Amino acid sequence: MELQPDFSPSRILKTSWTELRRARTDRRHPFRFFWFATTDGTRPLSRTVVLRDLPDPWTFRIYTDARSQKVAHLQQSPFAHLLFYHPKRQVQISIQATCELHHGDALAREAWERVNPHTHSDYHSVEAPGTPMDWDSKHHPLEKEIDGRHFVVIDCRAEEVDVLNLRREGHLRYRFSGSLKQWDVQRVVP
Repeated sequence: MELQPDFSPSRILKTSWTELRRARTDRRHPFRFFWFATTDGTRPLSRTVVLRDLPDPWTFRIYTDARSQKVAHLQQSPFAHLLFYHPKRQVQISIQATCELHHGDALAREAWERVNPHTHSDYHSVEAPGTPMDWDSKHHPLEKEIDGRHFVVIDCRAEEVDVLNLRREGHLRYRFSGSLKQWDVQRVVP
């Protein structure tokens, strides 16, 4: 995915979206793991998450534990920043998004059924994610019943997409804002 100065805005968006879609099925694609940032109202916090699905164009789905900081942050403010980087192609896609939490609803239950049973325990520690534990502990204790009650689906809908391609011939950067129905585009200084 290398951008060219003569690419149209629609081609830049289409090329970016195609590359993001590849990450959904290609476990080795650099966009499969991306940085996800939220804020507690005072400080930002970013972490690496896994791209689970792309249910709609420019909508990104991730899974988490209902007791995680990201859920608490999104309950206060539904906004997040998603950052994808492809080191070989030197392409960065930075996305400002509005997020919707699904916990205990039909969408979350359906996603839970599709999650690999080997990873169900990721959402069922006795203590919440981030809780301190003893240094000598080899494992954190898991709840006896693994039923999906802490499982949350987060859908993030892009409101601004910033695409940067670092190139020897000169970096290229484009900013798209608005929505899928009408993107406003600007070429911006890298």
